Amino acid sequence: MKMCRFLRYCVSHCLHAAMTRLEEVNGE
Repeated sequence: MKMCRFLRYCVSHCLHAAMTRLEEVNGE
């Protein structure tokens, strides 16, 4: 199932981006 793998990658990427953004806001 390529779709499932793509979806998992997208979720992981979004989560990572959100965490990075949170750290940036916290660091300010």
